[in-house]
Parts: sequence; C-alpha cells; structure tokens
Amino acid sequence: MGLKQKLKIAINRLSPALGVSLLYFRQYKRFPRLRNPQLFNEKLQWLKLHVYGKDPVYTVCADKYKVREFLAERGFGDLLIPLLGVYEKPEDIDFDSLPERFVLKWNFGSGYNVICNSKRELDWEATVRQLKEWGQDKDYAWRSYEMQYRDIPRRIVCEENMAFGGKRLLDYKFQCFNGEMLIGFVKKGLENGVVHWYSFDRQLRHRPHEFSAEGSVQLENPEEFFDRERILSMISIAEKLAEPFPYVRVDLYSVGEKIYFGEYTFCDGGGFDRKVRDADVAMGAALNLKAYAVGGVS
Repeated sequence: MGLKQKLKIAINRLSPALGVSLLYFRQYKRFPRLRNPQLFNEKLQWLKLHVYGKDPVYTVCADKYKVREFLAERGFGDLLIPLLGVYEKPEDIDFDSLPERFVLKWNFGSGYNVICNSKRELDWEATVRQLKEWGQDKDYAWRSYEMQYRDIPRRIVCEENMAFGGKRLLDYKFQCFNGEMLIGFVKKGLENGVVHWYSFDRQLRHRPHEFSAEGSVQLENPEEFFDRERILSMISIAEKLAEPFPYVRVDLYSVGEKIYFGEYTFCDGGGFDRKVRDADVAMGAALNLKAYAVGGVS
C-alpha cells in the first residue's frame, strides 16, 4: 500500500467527516455540504457518517453471504443464485469437488470475484494466491469510509456460474427510493473490453445518469439487449426488494426465463461516481434522510 493510501485511511479513521470531505473534493473540486446535504452524492456521505456503520441491517445486506438469509426470510429465495459452498479461507475449498464452471467471491466489498468458465483452464494455485491477497485487505471499509463492510465476518462464497457460453451476464441496476425505481441502467461487456450501457427512467425512456468512463460507451437506443417487457418485470422485482430501505441500488441478472438477485448497494460508487447534474439533483431530492433511524429497517 502506497503512502497516499495509508494517509487517506489514517485520516478516515481519525476524522471521518474530514476524510469523506477530502475524498469528495478530490473528485468534484468542491466540498460536500454535510450539515445540509442536497445532492445525491452529498447525502451518501451523510449516510456513511451517521447510518451505515450504526444500523446492523446494512452490514447484513452488504454481506454477500448473509444477505441470502435476509432475502429468503422475506420470500425471495427463488431469486438467489444456487449456492455451491461457503468457506472461511481459500485453503478450505475442495477444488476437485467444484463443477466445471463456478464463481468464487469474497462476501465483503466489491470486485473480489473469480469467474471460472472452464475449470480445466483455471490456474488454481494462482487463484488461491489471489483470494488470499484479497482476503487480507483489512482496510476495505476505510478507503471510502463505507462502514457497512467493516464488521462483516469474512467468507468466500461459491455459486453457480449462470452465464452462457462464457459470456458475461447482462448487469441490470435499479436506483430505488422508498420502494420506487427512479433510474435504472444496464451494462453489457463486449469482447474488445468496451462496455456498452444504457440508462433509463421508469417509462424506459433514455435518461442520462453518469458520465461515460474510459472504456465505456453510453447508448441511446440499445435494442439489441433491451427487452422492454423483461425490464418492466425486473423493475417490479427490484421495487419489492427495495421496500425496506429509503434508498438502495438493486442489482439483478436475467438468465433465460429466470431473474436472479445480484446484490444490494447502499453507497453507489462509494458516493463518488461522476453523475450528470440532473441525476445528482433528482436522486438527491428523492433521498429522504429523515426516513433513516438506527434499527428502523425490518
């Protein structure tokens, strides 16, 4: 870890409000209004400081293993990707017993995933080394001050690989406020590494959401992977999943005739995505901070 990363984490630990303010300034060249936040990304900083590390439901639902129980208890077990195993450390995984295709992921954070499309081609020793390295990341929650990840008991989850023919699943994300979707978007990774994505409102009309990052292209007419009836069904499911929370991003996958749960995200982009002004304002107006109370989700 470099000196800048160590300094950032130290500041976040010593003075969280200063830490998130500096991170916000680095991204947007202005400081957030933490006492009276208005924009969506400002309100996410407020939630980091006052809610996410204090109400345990956010830790449960940020945990990629425990969230399965949370959903099953609420009647959404049919949305869960089939589970193949849960392990405390990489050495516990019986590689020989795994199927030809599978997904391994740490249950905390984001991006700590191994997608295996061919067991015969997977370098298992390298995979174990990578899982170990990820698992030793003790500072994940502190980098952007996302305390919902801090107290997650660490586990490696193994699930079925639901993609067909080695292709990545289409990733559908729904920004929901008080159980209603305001903005959704779908991403499709292409073979050349470029990501095509499309953002839309509840009437499925194109609605700009974020600025396109390097390696991505925002489309205005994505007919090739935009099944309107399917997405309307997914919106309905996402809104049911979002009902317990004043704000949450619900991620879903569409696989054949089935829809599967991906994850709950309570701090979209860590609170530092470069959203277009209209989206930042509209999502900020929809996010009611007065709806939050420790232990208020059931």
